[in-house]
This record gives sequence, C-alpha cells and structure tokens, in this order.
Amino acid sequence: MGINAVQTLRLYRLRDELLSAGHGNKAAVVKQAAAELGISAGSVYRWLASHLHHESGRARRADAGERAVSRDELEEIATALHGTFRKTGRRIMTFDAAVEMLKANGRIDTALTASRLATLLMEAGLHPSQMTRPTPAIEQRSLHPNHVWQVDASVCVAYYLSNVTGLQVMDEAKFYKNKPRNLSRIQQERLIRYTVADHYTHQLLTRYYLGSECAAHLADFLMWAFSPKGDEHIVHGVPLIVQLDMGAANTSAPVLNLLERLQVQLIVHQRHNSRANGAVEKGHHLVELDFESRLRFAHVPSLEALNARALEWSHRFGATRVHTRYGRTRHAEWMSITPEQLRLAPPAPLMRELVTTHPAKRRVSNNLAITFVPVRGEGSRDYDVRYVPGVMAGALLDVVVNPYRVPAVDVGYIDAATGEQRWMAVEPNVRGADGRLVDAPVIGQDLRAAPRGLLEHNREALLLRAYAHDVAEQAGTDAPRKERLAAAEAAHEKGALVFGGAVDPFKPIADDSAQLPAYLPRRGTPLDAPARSVEVARLSAVEACSRIHDALARVGQVAAYDASSVFAWIARQWGDEGMPEDQVDAACRVLIDNAARLAGQADTPVQPVPLRAVGGGTP
Repeated sequence: MGINAVQTLRLYRLRDELLSAGHGNKAAVVKQAAAELGISAGSVYRWLASHLHHESGRARRADAGERAVSRDELEEIATALHGTFRKTGRRIMTFDAAVEMLKANGRIDTALTASRLATLLMEAGLHPSQMTRPTPAIEQRSLHPNHVWQVDASVCVAYYLSNVTGLQVMDEAKFYKNKPRNLSRIQQERLIRYTVADHYTHQLLTRYYLGSECAAHLADFLMWAFSPKGDEHIVHGVPLIVQLDMGAANTSAPVLNLLERLQVQLIVHQRHNSRANGAVEKGHHLVELDFESRLRFAHVPSLEALNARALEWSHRFGATRVHTRYGRTRHAEWMSITPEQLRLAPPAPLMRELVTTHPAKRRVSNNLAITFVPVRGEGSRDYDVRYVPGVMAGALLDVVVNPYRVPAVDVGYIDAATGEQRWMAVEPNVRGADGRLVDAPVIGQDLRAAPRGLLEHNREALLLRAYAHDVAEQAGTDAPRKERLAAAEAAHEKGALVFGGAVDPFKPIADDSAQLPAYLPRRGTPLDAPARSVEVARLSAVEACSRIHDALARVGQVAAYDASSVFAWIARQWGDEGMPEDQVDAACRVLIDNAARLAGQADTPVQPVPLRAVGGGTP
C-alpha cells in the first residue's frame, strides 16, 4: 500500500521516538502515531517494516505458524455455517453461534475466537463467502440460427399500465408489494416482459403481458415468437432447443405439451443459475436500456400499442446494430439460416390446440390398430400400431396429433431400458375404393404374420459431510463419489437435517436457560362438526340415452349405440330411480366393447357387462 509524504515523515519521526523511548513506553508512542495516521497499531508496525525496514525488536513466538485448530474442526465449523444458508444465498447463523453450538455438542475443542476461526477458514478456502461463490463457468456455443432459443420472463418494475392514463412510471411508495391494499392492483396492472434470445445470432423478440407469470402467457408468447410476422420482423420458426429457468409456469403441462408436440427439446437449468441463460439475461438488459428508457418520453395508451412499439424497436435493433462477436447485424447473421434449419411453425389455431389438449387414450384392437380423429371435423382414421414397442391387444395407448405430419399421429410408449415415455410417429392406414387396406396381403398370393478447483472440492466435501448419514443409507460409504454426491444433493433438496440430526442446535440454550414455570391447562368447549353426505345425481332413461349417444358420437363410436336395446337395458338395470350420472362413461365403454366383440365374432352372443351400483353394492 502506498503512503504520502506526510505519512512518511510521521513514520520517520516515530522511528526516532521508538529508539529513544524507554522500556514500557513504546506502546503509548505507537498508539499515539496510530491515532494520528488513522490506522491500527498493527498497521503501524507493518508500515515501519515495509517502508522503513524497521524491526520492532520483539522475539518471534515459539509457536508462531502453528494453529490451535485442526482441519477436521475447520470443516466441521464450515459445514455448520454452510448448512444454514437459505435458498436466497443468505446465511442465518453467525460464527459465534456456530462455534458455541459445536463446542456444546463436543464436535470441536478449540480456544480460538470466532474472528480468528473466520480468518483460518478463509485461508483454507472454507469460508461461507467462498462456498457461495458461483461455480466456474464454461462458454457454450450453438450451431446455427434457430438451434437454441433462451426464453425468460421479468417483472417490468419501472412501469405499469393504468386503465385511465395508459403507461406510467411506477411509484414505489404506492405499489410497495408488502402493502396488502395494493396486492390486487399490482397483480392486475404490473407488466411482465417476456424475451427470447436466439443464442447463435442474439436476435431479440420481446412482448409484454399484464398480471403475473403464468403458463398461458408463456405459451402465447412462444406461439407468437414461432409464427411468421411478415415485414414486421424476420425471425420466426420453431427452434430445436428451448432453454428456460426452473419455474412453475415454465414446466407446466400446457408448455410441455406445446414444446413436446412441436418436437422441441426443453432444457431447464438449475435454480439460482441465471448464467445458464446469459444470452436472454443480456437481452433483458438491452431492452431496458434501449427500449424501455424511451417510454419516459412518450404516451403509450394500451398494451397493444406497447407491444407494437416493442416489435418495431426489436426489428430496427436487429437490422441496424452491428454485433461485435461476428461483425454483422443480427438480421444479416440470422439470414444465413438454411431451409433445413428453418422449421416452419404450424398455423396458430393448431398450435393452440396442441397447448390445450392432452394425450388421448385409445385402446388397441385385436388386429393391433387404433382409431383416432387427427383433425376435428374431418372424420376418424385408423392407424397400424404393430411396430410400437411393447404394444398388445387391449392395451391403452397415449395418442397426440403430430403437427408436422397431419394426419399422422404420435403414439406414446414406455422405453423398457430407461422407463421413460417416448413417442413414435404413425401414419394412417391407406384404404382403397373397396374400403380394404391397399397393402393388405392378397388371398392366395401372399401370407404375412402379423475442470475443478479448491473451492469446488471443498464445497462437495462439506456437502458429503453435512449429509453423511443420508449418503450412507442411500448410496453406501463405499459407493463411487459421483453416486454419493448425488445422494447428498438429493438429501439437501429434500431438506434433510445437517449432520443427520446428531447436533442439537438448542443444547446451549437448554444448558443455560432457567426452569420455566408450569401452567394449568385451560378448559375448552368441544366443537360439534356435522358430517356431510354427497348424493350422485340420477338421470332418467331418456336423459341417460341422450348422454350416452352424445358421448359415443364425440369419440366416433356412434355405431355402437342402439336406441331400443340401450333404453331397455337402462330401464331394467336401474328402474324408476334412474341411472347414476357417474355411470355414463362406464356404459359407453360397455357398448364399445360389445360392438368390438360383434365385429370380431359375429356368431358369439353379446352379453351386457354389469356396471357398478351406487354405494358399492351389486347391480
């Protein structure tokens, strides 16, 4: 550290004073100089040694360099402190409390102060501030435009939309989130900014929504980003990979359905790891810096006007700003995409259908085929599923529309090796003018049968120490390190106790606290909670027949319905009380099964399958 001329002169004067001071008077001289220089006495001695090469004359301690604490004890203290970090990264236990707790439980035996232990932890790379440092990052690359898109949402805290005056600057005093009276207004009027960044070109698309982050907003934003935008912006198409953070909306069923059925690989990075989505985080910054800063100078009357302005800005930004990484504008770089790399998005109505619908169950017939309606209003098609792994007659298969090959569908199956659900594209059967399969065998002609550093090592060591009990139970002490780390991380995520519950954190309190007085229990009044009973609604025979007919029509099985026989069956089964409403689906399955038996074995009489009676009795 450099010192000025005045400080240098004071040090020379101090050296002379020390040489002339008698025994026992040097401490007072140094203390006076420290006060004048504004530093500690220890710093005074260090300045004398480093700048004037003055030796204090004190003999070196015999135990200098030795530590009154072992490495094992330092790791014990570091583990206790590291185990009390909240998910926000804030530590809630002090050094003094941790040392006191561990001493009381016999885990450590050292006389060093907490401040000295903190210094030793820092030297050993075990200090809590070191354990919470980000792990080393590595630069990743994408292969071409639309290869990887990073998507993220952020609350636009600087502005809100008012129904009266349009876009305004948010007044923090009025919209402080912890004030209950403003909670509903915040949820209705605050802006959520969704941004997508193409990792290869860093093309940006941004759009605003009112309210809060949710699956509906994210799905709508993705469909808008995938769709062509005409002359308003050149970026469109379905990427191969979408990266999102770990959020409830990001991993919800509608979003997963949309991405899975558009054949997009979803990569969700770990919590509190925003660096994994660095491209879109930088995109948020650019939007705030270059677009939202302009909103202080113009009146924006509505959300639609705001989104139109945002699209105009991103189009101009991509067409005019030269990216320093590749030396061209973002639009120029994105235009290098090839036809094979640009996967065109299906029409918006079909994408909305992919979001809202779930996989439909279809039963495999005896000839290993299923029927399905791929496009509403165009009739049912049949599909040969004999090549789907693990398929068997009578099994139920998950079926979804394949948006790239309609009327083809995707059929789900379980991978026997991994236990994961996978999908196989299946084309519909082609039939000739006679209604027979065109590729069916002809009778008489064909016959066919069906890098690491010290901090990372220490962080893992503390994790293994903190959850050693759980690791021993889950993976075993002799398991490979990777398996033991996985078990420790799982225990941490599940909220397992640090040290396996062997440390009593309240032992110091219990040892020092006084005996509390005993209190007599207070009398109370028993609460009578009346029981509730729920009755199932009943349908008359006419109503039941109508409901069954409509249900069969929706699944393309109306041929299984015969009005007279169904009416007689319902009247005989339930009489005047009527059919329970929850038996409609079961009745439809009975009629479909009967129709299938009639189609397969024309000479075999079909018997109605008895249905469950209400209350669990016999029908």
